[in-house]
Amino acid sequence: MTQCRWIAVFLGWMIGITQISAAAQSDLLYSTLKGGSSIRAASMGGAFTAVAEEGASFSYNPAGLALPGASFRTENLDYNHYNTTSFGANYAYLSPFGIGKWRQEQDGNSAEVTGYGFGRHGARGVDWGVLYKTVSYSSLSAGTNGWSTDIGVLLRLAPFMDIGFAAQDVLKKDVSVPATFRAGIALFNPAKELTLTTDFVVDRFAHDEIHVVAGGEYQLTDGIRLRGGLNRDAITGGVALSLPILEVEYGFSSERNAAGGTTHMLGFKFGRGPTPTTSRRQYTLFKPSAFAEFSVASNVVEGKSEFALINGSKIGSNDLIGLIRQASDDETCEGFIIRIGDLSGSLATIAMVQEIRSELEKSKKKGKYIAVYLDGWAALPEYYLASIADKIVMPELGSIGYLGIKLDVLKMKYFYNNFGINDTVVQSGKYKTSLYPTSPTISESERVVLEDMVNDLYRQVLVDIKASRKIDWIQISDVFDGHMITAHEAKEMGLIDAIGYLNDLVATVSMRGGKKTDVEDIQNFIYPNDPPSIFSAYNRIAVIEVDGEIMDGKLSADYLFGNKATGAENIEEISKKIRDDVTVRGVILRINSPGGSMLGSDRILAAVEGLKKTGRPVYASMGNIAASGGYYVAMSADRIFANPATLTGSIGVVSVYRNYAELNSLLDIRHDVIKTGRYMDAMDANSITSSEDIKMVDAYQDKMYQIFRSKLRDRRKLSEVEVDQIAQGQVILGEDAQRLKIVDELGNFYTAVDQLSKRVNIKAPELVFYRPQEPFFAPFLGRSLESVRSWVGIN
Repeated sequence: MTQCRWIAVFLGWMIGITQISAAAQSDLLYSTLKGGSSIRAASMGGAFTAVAEEGASFSYNPAGLALPGASFRTENLDYNHYNTTSFGANYAYLSPFGIGKWRQEQDGNSAEVTGYGFGRHGARGVDWGVLYKTVSYSSLSAGTNGWSTDIGVLLRLAPFMDIGFAAQDVLKKDVSVPATFRAGIALFNPAKELTLTTDFVVDRFAHDEIHVVAGGEYQLTDGIRLRGGLNRDAITGGVALSLPILEVEYGFSSERNAAGGTTHMLGFKFGRGPTPTTSRRQYTLFKPSAFAEFSVASNVVEGKSEFALINGSKIGSNDLIGLIRQASDDETCEGFIIRIGDLSGSLATIAMVQEIRSELEKSKKKGKYIAVYLDGWAALPEYYLASIADKIVMPELGSIGYLGIKLDVLKMKYFYNNFGINDTVVQSGKYKTSLYPTSPTISESERVVLEDMVNDLYRQVLVDIKASRKIDWIQISDVFDGHMITAHEAKEMGLIDAIGYLNDLVATVSMRGGKKTDVEDIQNFIYPNDPPSIFSAYNRIAVIEVDGEIMDGKLSADYLFGNKATGAENIEEISKKIRDDVTVRGVILRINSPGGSMLGSDRILAAVEGLKKTGRPVYASMGNIAASGGYYVAMSADRIFANPATLTGSIGVVSVYRNYAELNSLLDIRHDVIKTGRYMDAMDANSITSSEDIKMVDAYQDKMYQIFRSKLRDRRKLSEVEVDQIAQGQVILGEDAQRLKIVDELGNFYTAVDQLSKRVNIKAPELVFYRPQEPFFAPFLGRSLESVRSWVGIN
């Protein structure tokens, strides 16, 4: 019934449109420039000024090139040769740029147009575009070459309405056609299934002719769209069949007079461009209030977002925090509805949750309401995040348990020994190998250090939960020893507020103000960065991300499984780009790394210090972990920020050498070495490790360790006694790191951004995330992350 109703509305719109004037000039050059060269637009009666997208932007409104996407179209607009000998068009666009060529031939005459377009998202819902066209016309008696230009504007007035304006051929040379002015309006239903459009076309220099065309498009089902329209003396229509990267389009234009015939059109599109169902909320001038909805579970990873073929697309905490910040700054955002699933708790997860939670806490101070749905099970990380909410709901069969922290320290040295495999561990720093699995059992002093760290982290979590939830802690203290409790027990204790399902929560929250409020995906609150002006051209802050293990060379993300690493060469290249960019006022070094290669870490440190020499300040923001080499690179910053639960420190050096000599002997594998020097086979995997070999490696490694210590002492202005206390390889929480003076301030990523903005006197900074160049296919791996990528401005 719903589909029938919308089809009836669509037909009513078509019937209700009347025409204002007679047919326009039919000259071949005129029809090539003005008659439209897009199957989609032609199928909708040519009423496309307010809908302009992709290739159709060339003939109707170049502002449509501002919408994100990339595609190639090839179209035959008269394949039955009813009106022309031939009429074809080809378009390619990679927003915001586009290039197209279309050509008509008839009775020995031909007209060819090549267009070069550019579109740009303007300030909050106003897009604009320009198109430069080279024009070639030839007839049996003469020919001419010239050029002309079009300009266009799209106003995203509301999620249900767009208005477009275009001026065609207003500037030209050697092109004998009048200027044309178009104005259009497009209306959408809430689900964006139905689009109704009307265009008013004015030829001011051709007898002041004005006419009206109308059309529409209806999404019958996923992948099938129906189109129809009225264009003066013609009835138009068509259908589009969409596959993941291929779209097939058919269109027709049938003359309404008794002797009239029908023009048939056929085209193909490759790639992905905007679709009628794409949310337009972020581009509108006037938006209704709404709640932002998102999920936090295994779909979230620390650091930057991942695009992987096997593990799928996952949003990074860096980008998620940015989304929350963006929605919080939106006056139409009433708050957040958050679905929390399994976070696979670990020490590092606690720090990531704490940073997300702190950004939500800032949003509460701005008056945003937060509602959380616990998806069946909650341990400490899940409940810690949920506790910031104004309302927590859990299903009746849900449960809460393990509200504590457990650190598993796995030691496998003696297991390997049973198979004749020996690991030689050379460490610089008393506690550097506390968590290394190939070292012996932890010592009593190592246990004390680890217990203190776990207890301090647990204390932080409890303090935050107590500040957020008004409950009797004396009565429920037993729950925090690992007990499992049901949802009903959790409600009685005040740990949650209600029992129900996600739909119940959404229904309740959306009616919170006495009238129904929309609920939108959080990505729909993204708005594109405003284009630079003479007043804001130099308001950019660059973000350099150090994610995963630090290594030498040139590395990027693993697009098969999604594992991340940072290559020193990548950071060097990024630093050079930033040095050459005069619009960048400051740099945030964002770190989510356990360390890795000391040489790679030193190369990154040197690259960042090169940025500082240009006079631009560099602030470091530590995410969930910035330990060992992760802390080493942070020392290059003017100021270091960390979350209270950030795992940092681990200042020391460790090397692990695996030896198979005993295993080879058991398997009767012979290994002979011919060498030119005493230490040529030192630490070789197939040779017995001698005490002299270990001494040699230890002496060499100690020099690396002393370099680490000296950089720490000089950059953090510490005494040798303070350095000796800190640089024993122990993992330190961000809160303790501040007390020990190796961190300057506690706060999340946007704390660092805000402080840096104040230092360089920027009120509204544009964050630009500089990331290694990705393969061509990467942007198409995750549909849900495309808008995030466009918002963060990845370079």
